[in-house]
Amino acid sequence: MQIKLLDQIGSVHIDLDSANLFCVLGRVSDYSQELYPEERVDWGQMKRQRRLEYSSGRRVAHEALSMAIGESLPVLIDERCPVWPKGWVGSISHTKNNAAAMLGRECDYAGMGIDLALQNSVTERIAERITTPSERTTLAADVSTQIFSAKEAVYKAVNPISREFLGMRDVEIEFDKTGKKFRAKTLHQRRSTKIVALGVGYIGTVENCWLSVFLVEPF
Repeated sequence: MQIKLLDQIGSVHIDLDSANLFCVLGRVSDYSQELYPEERVDWGQMKRQRRLEYSSGRRVAHEALSMAIGESLPVLIDERCPVWPKGWVGSISHTKNNAAAMLGRECDYAGMGIDLALQNSVTERIAERITTPSERTTLAADVSTQIFSAKEAVYKAVNPISREFLGMRDVEIEFDKTGKKFRAKTLHQRRSTKIVALGVGYIGTVENCWLSVFLVEPF
């Protein structure tokens, strides 16, 4: 994975060896002046924090496009999903402090999702709402936040393909013995079932965040 770190972000630790993926991470700040005019959809209705997160997400997306194709292009929105240039798929994520974007070619990936989640941000009460009984048997440290992040990456990869909403209790995550890779499945037969089952997930860290990636190959 080709990674570009902006704003002195620390190194990324994730076991994902793929030269045809482009990923950029940066700090959340006000990058509104870097937005293309067509990216300012609903700009006037956004609260200040949402503006910071949105503009920061578009900034790292522009940087990822520059890495991949040599030029920055607008990244628009379709039903809350980023719209990438023809022939490319990608994903954007952010916390209150950091933003990340990833993209690859459509010929290599049918879908991809990336997610950043602040470590230890999922409380026990929230965990009961977003995890299944099987997931709660996993004893890894801060597993609830890892599961939350993994599911977010799954949804971001799958939704643009299936256009189906999946709730946190619709999908179950299973980590491998290393705790660095995961697979996912739907708990009931759905339009997204096959797509979810085809994907492979990876989880690592950057600074004080979990970084999850879910990749679906063409089918």
